[in-house]
Amino acid sequence: MVKYAGLGRHIVSLQLPIILEYAKMSIAFEYLYSFAITFPKLAIICLYLRIFVERKHRLICYIMIAATVLYTVMALLITSFMCIPLKSLWDPSITDARCIDIINWWRWSTLPNSLGDIILLALPVPMILKLKLPARDRAVVLCIFFTGGM
Repeated sequence: MVKYAGLGRHIVSLQLPIILEYAKMSIAFEYLYSFAITFPKLAIICLYLRIFVERKHRLICYIMIAATVLYTVMALLITSFMCIPLKSLWDPSITDARCIDIINWWRWSTLPNSLGDIILLALPVPMILKLKLPARDRAVVLCIFFTGGM
């Protein structure tokens, strides 16, 4: 079990200094999460660019790259400036902070990622269905692509 900053323990069993330490670390976690979902997505898009030859599919890949990078930059900026001053996220003594609605940000920020993932899963399907292979082999190739998306 991870025990640093209270990770792996129920919040009821934690003391205030540990909760505050976790609040500080949560900013770093958000940065790491943004990169952890961006780079694999970009790698998959680059793979698609190597295997897709049709102009339409390549254009969609370039749009996906731009959308992914723009979303990541936006998420990093929002994370950096979600409260001004940022210290107010973990310092309850700061009462004049200006913050966005953090709960709604966390709720709605997953939508672009989910839509991007669905597009990435659906993108190779038309190309795979056009392959001159027996139906069973095409189904196997589709399953391989879908398994990679899990």
